Amino acid sequence: LGLLAAALFDRIRREALAKVFIFTPLAISLVGATVIWKFVYAWQPPGQPQYGLLNAIWTALGNQPISWATTFPFNLPAEMIILIWLQTGFAMVVLSAAIKGVSLEVQEAARLDGASDRQIFFKVIVPLIRGSIITVTTTIAIATLKIFDIVMSISGGRNHDDVVAVRMFTEMFQFFNDGRAAALATVLFIAVLPVMIAQRRGSIVNLASMAGKIGSKTNLPYNASKAAVVSMTKSLALAHAADGVRVNCVCPGFVETDMWTKVAREQGALLGMSAEEFTRQREKAVPLGRMERPEDVAAVIGFLASDRAGYMTGQALSVDGGLVMHG
Repeated sequence: LGLLAAALFDRIRREALAKVFIFTPLAISLVGATVIWKFVYAWQPPGQPQYGLLNAIWTALGNQPISWATTFPFNLPAEMIILIWLQTGFAMVVLSAAIKGVSLEVQEAARLDGASDRQIFFKVIVPLIRGSIITVTTTIAIATLKIFDIVMSISGGRNHDDVVAVRMFTEMFQFFNDGRAAALATVLFIAVLPVMIAQRRGSIVNLASMAGKIGSKTNLPYNASKAAVVSMTKSLALAHAADGVRVNCVCPGFVETDMWTKVAREQGALLGMSAEEFTRQREKAVPLGRMERPEDVAAVIGFLASDRAGYMTGQALSVDGGLVMHG
C-alpha cells in the first residue's frame, strides 16, 4: 500500500497535502490509534443507535450490528487494518523519496525504447529502489512480529487474536509463570533476530534482574536464571556485533508491581512479618530511599533501544536505586 500510495501521489497536484493525510497517523501512538478505531468499530445492541461508523453503515444496509473488534473472525482483519493505517504513511514517505531519486534520464531512455508507464515502473523504477523496499519491508516485519499494544488494548488476546508478545505479558504478570514467559520471549527473539541481521541494524534489550549479579540464600533458581540472561546478553552481543545488532540487558531492583506484592507476601511470611513490613524493610535498603517504579525501568529500556545508545552493546545496566553498585 505504501508503494502504491507513493507511486500515485507523485503524479497528482497538491502532492504534499495528500501525503500529509496518509502520513499523519504515524504520529499517533499504537494505543491512541486503537482507541480511535474502537470508536469506528463500536457496537450497540440491535434497535439502539449505532454511533460506530462501520456499524452505522452496516445497519443502514439492513444488516444486524456486529462487534467487529471482538467477534471472531472479524476481529483479526479489524486489528490488521489499524497497523496498516499506521504503517502505510511510513512506507509511503520512504518509498516516495526513493522514487524521486530515480534518474529522469533513465526513465526517458526506457520510454524512447518503447516502454509503457507500467513497464517503466515495474521493470525500471522498482528494481532501482529495491534497497528501500527491503528496508521498509524489514522494519514493518519487525513491528508486526512484536505487536502488542493493539491486541492488548482491544481484547487482551482473548478472542482468538493472541500474539506472542501478549501471551508473554500474560504469563509473566497475570499467571506469574516466569519460565513460560521467558520461553515465549526467546521465541520472539529467534523470530526477530534474522530480520535484524538481514537489515544489519537492530537493538535487543533483555530483562534480567539485580538477582543476576548478586547471590541469595533463598532464591537460587531465580538468581541462576537471571545470571544466565546476563551471560546470554554478553555472548549474543559478541556474536552479532558484526551484524550491526546491539544486545544489552536491564537489571531492575525492587519494582512496585503485582509480582512484587506476591513476593513480599511470600517472603514476609517466611520472616514472620507482613507484606507491608517486608516492603518497608526493602525500601530502607535502597540508597535512593524508595521502591522502583515500572517507568524507571521503561525509561532505560527506551534509551537502550534508541539510536542514542548506538555505541552500547553487551551491557547489563543496573536500574535499582543504587542497590548494586558494580558490574
